[in-house]
Amino acid sequence: MRSLQCTAAPPGPLRLAARRQDSVLPVSGAIRALYSGTLIQRVVTPGRPGCMSQLPAEPSSASLMSNLALVVDDEPTVRMVVKRMLAEAGFGSLEAHCGEAALGVLETAVLQIDLVITDVIMPGLDGCELGRQIKLRWPATSILYASAYTPEELFLQGICTDDLPFVRKPFTADELIRRVREIRAA
Repeated sequence: MRSLQCTAAPPGPLRLAARRQDSVLPVSGAIRALYSGTLIQRVVTPGRPGCMSQLPAEPSSASLMSNLALVVDDEPTVRMVVKRMLAEAGFGSLEAHCGEAALGVLETAVLQIDLVITDVIMPGLDGCELGRQIKLRWPATSILYASAYTPEELFLQGICTDDLPFVRKPFTADELIRRVREIRAA
């Protein structure tokens, strides 16, 4: 991905500074900018300044047409590994570090996001509530839930129902891609 430095002082202008380009754009919750053919999205969520996502620097046109996933996890390493697994299987991906940022990405995405892979236990908006909101607003979007807890444990804790599309952490690339394909085929 291309490097980008962003500083925000919402409400007000958001200054995007990148090599060979310096633009000032108004902030109204979220903005989009194009830099040398790379879409850069900056999502500013109330109470969570700095939520950011980027499309891959050079995604294949096939991955952008119907294989775009949003990876939501509060652990940066998990997001990075899952995005790498998806890329190796031909999926483009965006990322968000919290449920609130994920909703912002979905609201402002230029391309259709087909799949959301979300951690269940996160600070703020948890993965199950995120899933409920996604299903209300974007019913065609598939959701895969991930957790180190079993679905039964999450159900007993009152966090989620026990019939969710689920992959247990830690998972291999094969397990993740198999579950993604099963959900998309359903």
